Amino acid sequence: MKAKIVYVLSSCDEDCYFEQLLLSLTSLGFNNPGCDVVILTDSSTYRRLQAQEDKLPVKVLIKKIDIPGGGKGGFYNSRWIKTRIREFIDGNFLYLDTDTLVAKPLSDIDHVDADIAAVIDGNGQSLFVDRGERRKLDAAGLHDIVDGPYYNGGVFYVRDTPAAHAFFSLWHSNWLKMVNEGVPPFDQASLFKTNLEMGLMIHELPCEWNVQTCYDAAVHYFKKGIIIHSYSSMHTYDESIIKKHVKENGGRLDGFALEIAANPNKYGIGIYRKKSFKGFLLYPYSDLLHFLKRYPRLYLAVSHHVDDFASACAELFSRCRK
Repeated sequence: MKAKIVYVLSSCDEDCYFEQLLLSLTSLGFNNPGCDVVILTDSSTYRRLQAQEDKLPVKVLIKKIDIPGGGKGGFYNSRWIKTRIREFIDGNFLYLDTDTLVAKPLSDIDHVDADIAAVIDGNGQSLFVDRGERRKLDAAGLHDIVDGPYYNGGVFYVRDTPAAHAFFSLWHSNWLKMVNEGVPPFDQASLFKTNLEMGLMIHELPCEWNVQTCYDAAVHYFKKGIIIHSYSSMHTYDESIIKKHVKENGGRLDGFALEIAANPNKYGIGIYRKKSFKGFLLYPYSDLLHFLKRYPRLYLAVSHHVDDFASACAELFSRCRK
């Protein structure tokens, strides 16, 4: 593929973003060998990545981005960089959050005829149902916005065009203004505002390009998903397990972790929560997974059975809701 793959990482020893990146890079390497990968990072994370570069599963270019005053912590720093990615990368690129798994070849992205392209948030599920996006827009002062093309910021394709550069310049300006006014430094509300102001410039990608596993709608796209986006909530491989596994294996992934990275469509499922009628149906399933995730090898042996049950329940719920 011609487009570069770009990640943004701001991480410390207390979080699991670096370990998530390892898993994502490993999945990328299985299905897209030889692609150009760039990791944009702040100063403190840059030193950590340099020390671990020989253990990364694919060849990468690590690029340090200087944030004024050193930034204000990982969450702020990552969004400061993310909303300015376009100026740091030459050529077209596909951005991926660290909590993604690449399940299939990505080369078709080169044929997308758009300056910027992304997947609708929630995989088409009603906008403000599950994750409080309405509250984020209210906090950003967008009280009158009821509906619209609201895109997920975890995966997006960007061409190297004047229009794309202008979009990112405005996105960063909108994001920074919201943060300075006391809005939490999430990036999607400012992305939404920018898209409106740029005349709905973002082109919609099929949901398979960003299967957002915390939504009910993901069940329709999971098996054919190109990129599985876990929202840091994969039941199959939660944050404590991945961190422990990497530590015990000298900073590398092997065994069951490699199986997950090699088969995201099979093992990356994590769409089931307890906050809805569907969650009530799957409450025993959720508790079962919380038990099984302590024993990953056992999970891999039985996962196809519990996932088939869970998918059937989610499908039933989806039909009942209609």
